[in-house]
Amino acid sequence: MRVNTSLEGFLTSVASDTPTPGGGSVAALVGAQGAALVAMVCRIVMRKKGADPGKVGNILARSEKLMESLLKLMEEDAQAFDMVIRAFKMPKNTEDERKARTVALQAARRRAAEVPLETGEACLEVLKLARITINLVGRNMISDVMVAAFCAYSGVMGASYNVRINLHTLKDATHREKMEKRVEALV
Repeated sequence: MRVNTSLEGFLTSVASDTPTPGGGSVAALVGAQGAALVAMVCRIVMRKKGADPGKVGNILARSEKLMESLLKLMEEDAQAFDMVIRAFKMPKNTEDERKARTVALQAARRRAAEVPLETGEACLEVLKLARITINLVGRNMISDVMVAAFCAYSGVMGASYNVRINLHTLKDATHREKMEKRVEALV
């Protein structure tokens, strides 16, 4: 899935009979949408008299950076799972082939857990920005900030489930435990 694909094209791909793009990419997209809403609200707030341009500008810059990161993670999630599929398709007729397949599969599964973890962490940052932003807006913009927060929360939860699904397949217990602690910090 390319980031510059139309929304309709992306949703058609999600609805298709292929495993990618899937839930991890969708979690990143909803997080990016939340970040975009925070950015929009900040731009509107900055036009108002009495706005703190330093504080609001900082939130705006952070939300834009998170939006870009999440769009990149949207693509990376599909690529990571495609790596898992390719590793599963590797030959396993000889001992050397089985070893190579196991190594490739572990590397792919590790990446398939890392990407949604990064997504969840980025979405949590968007949620934190929404919490700050809600105190900067008038009544008419609360709904936009709340939608941003709900998008970010959905991204956190979706990403955390994707991490958990992939963690049980990792053989490196030390790395798995580190990732488990990071995912626990999300929820």
